[in-house]
Amino acid sequence: MKKGFIILVFMFFISLTVTGYGVTQAKATPYATKIPILTYHHILEQEEIDQYNWTGNSAVISTQTFQAHMDYLHENQYYTATLKELEEFMDGEIDLPKKTVVLTFDDGYLSNIRYAYPVMKQYGFKGVIFIIGKSHEKEPEEWNAQGLQYLSYRDSDKYKDVFEYGCHTHDMHRLGDKNLAYLRISTKEAVINDLSKNKALLQTDYISYPYGQYNQGVISNVKNLGYKLGFANYYGYVKKSTNKYKIPRINIYPTTTLEEFKSKVLGN
Repeated sequence: MKKGFIILVFMFFISLTVTGYGVTQAKATPYATKIPILTYHHILEQEEIDQYNWTGNSAVISTQTFQAHMDYLHENQYYTATLKELEEFMDGEIDLPKKTVVLTFDDGYLSNIRYAYPVMKQYGFKGVIFIIGKSHEKEPEEWNAQGLQYLSYRDSDKYKDVFEYGCHTHDMHRLGDKNLAYLRISTKEAVINDLSKNKALLQTDYISYPYGQYNQGVISNVKNLGYKLGFANYYGYVKKSTNKYKIPRINIYPTTTLEEFKSKVLGN
């Protein structure tokens, strides 16, 4: 009788645990329902920003700021997803950890390699650089903080342990009459030729629209060329229901404080 009573009590506590009332309740691993896509451009040492008059340029952040962002992500155990993983998340094929971000860099500046790459490699982070193909085809350039240099295609394989490369058009990242070249070109063939050239050069299925601008014609061309995801610049988070060719991103500016960064990452 005593033995039977002990067994009944034991089974009772197991039941409580399973139904969620036990102190030792096992919690399921939480998964992401929305993911922030963070966007960076040019990165310089603060002394370089001051010396060469980059102050006030909204596309330039300091290495100190970038380091603080990566430290926060690392210390709080964030997962940096690849674009393929983001695509599969949106398709409902995989789950991603609740603490997931995607790190993107537009234009393909050499500063991404000089300053972002070592920090990200140290932490095992992944990211994507959206490349302007014509700049990418140039010969390797020497570093000069006073101007802009671009990562050369010749050197890009060296950094694939951290970075993948996406399209930022081949030669249409230009402004004219307040409209983007690839939005105002009259022929569909010209747009297709440009985007297909960069797709082949980079072997990518992903595109970031210059300045985040697009229209239905561009989206149609992007789809027909086999691009799987298209990234814009309007603020928001990626959910499984998000339009794959109108993906929102969160721009990081030099004025973005660490507290603001944390809030953006947390989705507050």
